[in-house]
Amino acid sequence: MLVTDRNKYKIIKLKVVIGLFLAMLSSAGGYCESGESAASKKLREEIIKKAMRRNYDQKTGVENAYNQALEDYSKKNYLRATDGFKMVKNERVSYKNTSFYLSDIKKTMKKSAKDESTTEIEKTAYAKAYLAYYEGDLQESLNQWEKIICLDQENPEIKEYLEKTKKFVYEMDFDKKMSEIDNAASEQYKKKDYISAVDSWEKMIESAKKENAASSFDWITKARRQIELALEQVKKMREAAKKADNSKKERTAKVEKAAVDVESAEKYYNQGLVCYAQGKITDAIRLWDLSIRLNPEHPKAKKARETAESEIARAETK
Repeated sequence: MLVTDRNKYKIIKLKVVIGLFLAMLSSAGGYCESGESAASKKLREEIIKKAMRRNYDQKTGVENAYNQALEDYSKKNYLRATDGFKMVKNERVSYKNTSFYLSDIKKTMKKSAKDESTTEIEKTAYAKAYLAYYEGDLQESLNQWEKIICLDQENPEIKEYLEKTKKFVYEMDFDKKMSEIDNAASEQYKKKDYISAVDSWEKMIESAKKENAASSFDWITKARRQIELALEQVKKMREAAKKADNSKKERTAKVEKAAVDVESAEKYYNQGLVCYAQGKITDAIRLWDLSIRLNPEHPKAKKARETAESEIARAETK
């Protein structure tokens, strides 16, 4: 198998790294040609072995991917072939005939997509879907693949990409929805409407929990972090209200109103009761804690949280 310039460069780079390492050992007194210690010799050999093994594994992986892409190309599974060749190209820019096959597939697809005279509806739909998919028009690719599935329900390649793209579109829509809620909450936070911001981020958490999206956990984590920041601001406002001078009663009343939200506290208390009844004790505790932080004088929330925490403690000791 021919070695490309890039491979030669990597081999040279590897030799340089090993040489530098040996030089370091030598300068430190850990290695010398005439009297190399057993430990340093073993370490040196192990480093060389690992480096060669990693280089071999990479070469083997690229070669296997290339051969699989060639097989898909010969079967006219151009979607799989394209992804395979692209993966190879990412690892080895000029590996064998990768660029040729990618270019050839694209030309074939463009030609087939424009050929409206053909009676092979499936072939035309495949080409249109291919071009739409790699141009980022996922909805159009889905539309064309649905046509193919109607004609050939057992086409494994189309079923694979149809499912993959549907999931990707779903993830994109979910992230867009979460981003809109997050942006709205952030605007409320900037305007110092902390209670409304907390409410928006709580809705984001509930929406993310209902969805089986890959990024659900990330959005939930972000929302909880932002809620903590908002509640810290509420706490500061509450402390400012307590320290306010009596001559500023009007200002104090305004700050206290913003810092203590009885209505929101009651709402989260009731939501906690629902979670508790459903056996979601951890969620119930979080909601009751939120209720208390919005209204420190909420006696029911305090008692409910204490009861739930006691239940968890008893369960852990069993």
